[in-house]
Amino acid sequence: MLRSLIRLQVVIMLFAACTIPPSPPGPLPEARTATVTSWTELGEGVRVRPLTEGVWIHYTEKDGVGANGLVVTTDSGTVLVDTGWNGAQTRQILAWAAEQLKQPVTRAVVTHAHDDRMGGMDVLREVSIPTTALDRTAERARAQGWLQPDDLRPTTQEPFEVAGLEAFFPGPAHSPDNLVLWIPRRRVLFGGCMVKSAGARSLGFVGDAAVDRWPDATRRVLARYGNADWVVPGHGDPGGRDALENTLRLAEEARSASEAGESPGASPGFREAEPIVAALEQHRTEHGEYPDSLAQLSPQFTPTGVRPWARNGTDV
Repeated sequence: MLRSLIRLQVVIMLFAACTIPPSPPGPLPEARTATVTSWTELGEGVRVRPLTEGVWIHYTEKDGVGANGLVVTTDSGTVLVDTGWNGAQTRQILAWAAEQLKQPVTRAVVTHAHDDRMGGMDVLREVSIPTTALDRTAERARAQGWLQPDDLRPTTQEPFEVAGLEAFFPGPAHSPDNLVLWIPRRRVLFGGCMVKSAGARSLGFVGDAAVDRWPDATRRVLARYGNADWVVPGHGDPGGRDALENTLRLAEEARSASEAGESPGASPGFREAEPIVAALEQHRTEHGEYPDSLAQLSPQFTPTGVRPWARNGTDV
């Protein structure tokens, strides 16, 4: 029983939220670095940086888990794509846009009903920023007792326009209501949590997912936006078409695993957890207690150079 509990804890650390590293997105692909500068810190766990002309990534953290959103300047005003995890983070992003860009946010879009996407709805309501979402997102927010967006669009696969951006619902995948946003003038696709980074190794959290439909939804996104210059996932590094192709591969693997009766999101994590669990138990045998930090264990537990349990650059 103890071993099972430890394994579960390790898997949770490995795959918290959407299995993304809790550090902000790292170096960008060499071909795309020309317009990108370093992060600007807005506060603890809140930072921004430009991606390309008129498009900034905002990055926020909760309990060491990072999430990406966008700030986009358009002819119709500045658009916030997804809030921070909470109102305080969202307020900092809004203040930065008003003070540094000199273009206050005039509209927001939330891509689905998870707290890394709409945890700052209270602030948007407080400052009267109209917020667009699918009607299904509003229904799911209401069911959780959250504030709901006020500009609702039908949950169909017909694209719709929001302040010069194209919003598209490709079908259920990460969640029943996941939108993607296309910025045509900049050829940037914001994939939200249905799109994984090129380096992602699993779909991560699938508690609200339609794993059997995720591959088809991804193919629709590829068909429509596969020539994007930039693809920004909800978590992890921005990339290009490689992010969409990796998402499709992971989604197909997860669907196959699900059809075989396996866990579609966590099975790779259980494989990675086994040697960590063994090392934890060996440490307890030798020292009489578990280590305070996984950093005390073997450095082999850093798959692809990422420590999934690291928070803000330090091990926990």
